[in-house]
Amino acid sequence: LLFSSYIIMKRLPFYSTAAIALTWRSAVAQSGSGQSNDDDSSSSFSPDKKCSIFLAPSSLHGNPGFGIYTSRDIAVGEPILSGPPGTPDGPTLPVIDASNLLKQTVNPLDKDHDRKMKLQQASRHWNYLFGHYWWGRGVPDHTAYESDTVLDFQITFGALPNHHCLLASLDNTNPPYDDTLTNRFNDPGAGAYSYHPGRIFYNAAYYHRHLHAGSEIFLDYGLCDREQANGIWYPEWSKFIPMKQDFEMATAAIVTQYNLLSEQYGGDDDDIPLDLPLDYDAPEPQDEEALSPQARSILPTTSGELIQAMQVAFDTDTERQKQQATTGGGIKLNANALQKHIAVEFGTNKRDPQWVQDNGMCIENLIPQKSTLPHAGQGAFAQHVIREGEIVVPVPLLHITDKAVLNMTTRIDNVDVEPKASGHQLLLNYCFSHKDTSLALCPASNAILINHCSTRLTGENSCGPKGPNAKYRWAGEDWDPRTKVWLNKTIDEMGEQLDRLLAMEIVATRDIQPGDEVFMDYGLEWEQAWLKHLEEWKPPTFGSEVSHAYDFEHKWLSYVSEGVVSQTTAREHGHFSVTKANQNTSAPLPYLVSGAVGHEENHPNIFTGCLFWATKQDVDDVYFKPSDYMEYNRMSADDIMERYSYDGRMFRKDSPEDTANDNYWPCQVLFQDNEDESNEITYTVRISEYPRAPGKLPWVESEVPRLLYYYPRASIKYFTKPYRSDAFLRGAFRHYIGIDDAMLPAQWRSLSPADEEERQQTDPQCMAEAGSCGTPN
Repeated sequence: LLFSSYIIMKRLPFYSTAAIALTWRSAVAQSGSGQSNDDDSSSSFSPDKKCSIFLAPSSLHGNPGFGIYTSRDIAVGEPILSGPPGTPDGPTLPVIDASNLLKQTVNPLDKDHDRKMKLQQASRHWNYLFGHYWWGRGVPDHTAYESDTVLDFQITFGALPNHHCLLASLDNTNPPYDDTLTNRFNDPGAGAYSYHPGRIFYNAAYYHRHLHAGSEIFLDYGLCDREQANGIWYPEWSKFIPMKQDFEMATAAIVTQYNLLSEQYGGDDDDIPLDLPLDYDAPEPQDEEALSPQARSILPTTSGELIQAMQVAFDTDTERQKQQATTGGGIKLNANALQKHIAVEFGTNKRDPQWVQDNGMCIENLIPQKSTLPHAGQGAFAQHVIREGEIVVPVPLLHITDKAVLNMTTRIDNVDVEPKASGHQLLLNYCFSHKDTSLALCPASNAILINHCSTRLTGENSCGPKGPNAKYRWAGEDWDPRTKVWLNKTIDEMGEQLDRLLAMEIVATRDIQPGDEVFMDYGLEWEQAWLKHLEEWKPPTFGSEVSHAYDFEHKWLSYVSEGVVSQTTAREHGHFSVTKANQNTSAPLPYLVSGAVGHEENHPNIFTGCLFWATKQDVDDVYFKPSDYMEYNRMSADDIMERYSYDGRMFRKDSPEDTANDNYWPCQVLFQDNEDESNEITYTVRISEYPRAPGKLPWVESEVPRLLYYYPRASIKYFTKPYRSDAFLRGAFRHYIGIDDAMLPAQWRSLSPADEEERQQTDPQCMAEAGSCGTPN
């Protein structure tokens, strides 16, 4: 059960704990101070634009946490955020192999036994708590291929909306991976920020739910069946919310009560008094199996409420159908309409747009654009006027009791062998900490977009003479009273909690205009580490760029040693932008086209992916013959194509730029086909095993090829190989955002500077290789 919460199909937790974890810090680079971006997209900023998406106390009964609201109508199919079309609210942060520490067996005789056990406990807590927020399913393929196991920490709309089985309206698309803002051979910021742009959320058509101004916006986490199908673990809070079975129970109970009242009062609704209290245990008490507590929580309490609910339930308001319902014969109900009605009327508190604006905090003040600072990747740009003293963005925080759990290790195949250190999670760059504490606090809103700036910096690292235009501080009691409580608790006490405990808020220190980039001061420690990184940074050498233990052999390595090509040429071929590769919509990359059925082409850092899903072809009899493997090796290319190839024209999608939901399988482009009857240029491809498939398909078991001809060019994409993206570069900048000394409670100061230095030098979880150890001094 340790990681089961991240398996939830559409994610997140629901009660105050999970629902309020906002995200906060982005593109870990340099600083700035209200500079505007000259990009053409800045023309979309308007001084008259008003915020329409807010964080406010949830409307759900029994939920003391927060929810996301709209103060404008959002029609079916419209995006939720009011920013430029196709703009997400912030990046996705891939979390790499999060369970590695938990797989290690700690020797009782090890001199560091106690420390390692405590670190494992911190890692277990991290996985449990963040498991309520990161996504394990629905992860875009370009994110999922980052490593063996990837969890997708998606801020704001990926972490903040509450779950509802009937009132959900959100779905999302995934913008393309973008590795073009920095270059690993030229930019010290390469690998220091997320190349995953995040999701674009919209009001999905298949929910058929127009979002009216004042509505809370819900998300379906995939937790709607109490029978827990497919072994999905349901978190503790899910025990208290109505699910599929509860709405069915409530529907049956409402119809029964309506029939009883109709029979008692002659079948005419107008004769039924509207103030009668309802007793759902009459004529006989209902056990929990027939009427659960969750079902009871959404039932009408008076006859008037009951009649109103039934009027919604009838497909048409005819006397004939009312009679059918009264007698219990041939009743025709719109059960979905009835269930949505009771979910709204009896499961939520109704809000209006003015309440939302009066009680909420804007969470769409910021949008991502390329930062005005060098090496910084994206930055946070205001799309509304933000006055001095106003909250730019609220920052609910998720706590990690020991930031050493963010030190990455190699994969553990033998639990008795201690893993090797291999870098730090990119997440570290987006979290708050301090050199004197083990605690790290990670935001869950797009405050993570805000880059560093201070008046101490000059030249290209400066954002201007005025310095930053925003600052961080602990959340005010007016919106988050629990922060004050937990500022007086110990780290050990925090380690016992699986809820969101603390929050900050980003506040404007002067007026911010639409189009201004927002900056804040990360602190002197961060700034010194960054300047040291700039001073010492060197471009990676070919073949030694990646810090992770997984290195890939390739012919270019031998070509360099043999003098066939120069180091520069090898470097250029050894690293190729995936984004640029996918922008090429003509012929596939020539050096990844094999040219023959039995030949494969490899590349050190990218691979080809083909849109694919299992069909009845995959269980064709030809794949089950036990002698196929030996026979296949003796077959000619023509015979192989004759026996194992199928028409691949079916593998298309409406939005080929959306690489989500495990659609793209590793593949090899073999050659271009002769034109088919449509004159479309197509290819023959060989599909390879999907690395995270739940089981092996017959052709994988038999080790015979899965070939497709007439395969569309638009269904071919390119991806970065696992552990080969810039995030794994040796020496990629890693440092937490500094918590100001004056803000750090005394009881959190668990490390002295000497302790921190010693841990960096001796901790086997810290980087063992020179120049790549942990947090820079």
